[in-house]
Amino acid sequence: MADETTLSKLSVEEAVAALIGDDEATEAFAEVEEETTLDPKAEEAKQRERVNAVAFEITTEFRARKSRRTNKENQWFNAEAGYLGAVTTTTEGQTQGETPFGKPVSNRRSPTHNAIQTKVDTIISVHWSMQFAAGEKNWDFLPPESPKDMQGNPLPLATAAQLADKFEAIVADQLERCRYGIQARKAMRDRAVLGTGVLKGPINSDELYTHYTFEQSTSGQMVAMPKVSSVQEPIVRWVTPWFFFPDDTAVAVRNSKDSIELHPMNHAKMESLKKLPGFIESAIDEAIKLGTTKETGGDDNYRFTSITDTNSEAYKNLFEVLEYHGPLSLSMMKDLSLSPNYDSPGDLYYAEIWVCNNVVIKAVEELIEGCFRIPYYVSVWKEDPGSIFGIGLPTLLSDQQRVIEVAYKMLLDNSSLSSGPQVVIDRTKVVPANNRWELHPDKVWYVTEPDID
Repeated sequence: MADETTLSKLSVEEAVAALIGDDEATEAFAEVEEETTLDPKAEEAKQRERVNAVAFEITTEFRARKSRRTNKENQWFNAEAGYLGAVTTTTEGQTQGETPFGKPVSNRRSPTHNAIQTKVDTIISVHWSMQFAAGEKNWDFLPPESPKDMQGNPLPLATAAQLADKFEAIVADQLERCRYGIQARKAMRDRAVLGTGVLKGPINSDELYTHYTFEQSTSGQMVAMPKVSSVQEPIVRWVTPWFFFPDDTAVAVRNSKDSIELHPMNHAKMESLKKLPGFIESAIDEAIKLGTTKETGGDDNYRFTSITDTNSEAYKNLFEVLEYHGPLSLSMMKDLSLSPNYDSPGDLYYAEIWVCNNVVIKAVEELIEGCFRIPYYVSVWKEDPGSIFGIGLPTLLSDQQRVIEVAYKMLLDNSSLSSGPQVVIDRTKVVPANNRWELHPDKVWYVTEPDID
């Protein structure tokens, strides 16, 4: 047997062969190699299982957050109904009895004054005027008092001003193309009515455009062929609070560790995702084959459509796509074929994952490296101490609206009793020609007793 000094100079294989013999060493290493070598298909299946586990976890968390915020959504529902007033289907009608001045009417809403809508519309218009009175651009880029270049060297103020103007022109053009002013106005409206306005950005553009390339045909002529491509530029988007599900353990969006956004999509929209960078075409096909998530529509995810009940087909037969932004461990990132090239505290890296029918259809690293936050900004009207979402004006004005409604009802009921003519009809003396006793112009009556005046 070789001594210890000799073995230290040999490789592992040579050392084992020297200890137990060449034949036994070869057989031992063959067994170890066979055990450690995995079947590529088996490894791919296991990785797919781990990826599906991530998708299932995101879907499960979405449903849990949805069920836990029922009270807040009830508040939104009542706030929207209070703001819309007479056009909603939530107001109970009143049944009136027989009257000589008209037909009996059932389920007729008593007229009232909607003070909530008047106040909220005034506040929304003031906010729009304050933000966009001078146009869609409500911001400026100005150089600092002591500008420096990227290496920290002093930069002339005139040069810094020119660079700021150029950068301002680029950003203004990008915001104009993504309709930033319209997105911001929608968020302001949500802030006043629902109590919470949500903007999302910067994110990659999800717009597609058609451009033409010239190709030579079989006849030798140059023909313009249309091609569809995605626009690669940062954008800002409005997000309705109904489809926004942040971490509900936090009461401020800056402390929210992750978020889930719901995207209802039809079949054509799902197909268009294949043209966008980062989406997995085979995974989208798999999700589409599983069918639309909601065949009937009208479940709790789209409850707000029943406020007016004007379209029974709203959100039917759509795919429910979930967009997740949040931290993942390094091992989960590798399962999703993501390899971050920067350091992160705690080996947690932010990622963007899209899921449909428990299938991951997109998995990419967060747009801004090292940002470590979700790309959503939330503004509330009145802070709710127990929620990221705030309290809107219709909820705060509900008592005032109730007083107004009671006062109007009392006024109108009193007027209807005192201002109308009082009529006494002896049904034994006269009979209506059409057998209906309601009064109307040019009505004909038959006298049943000839001696009546």
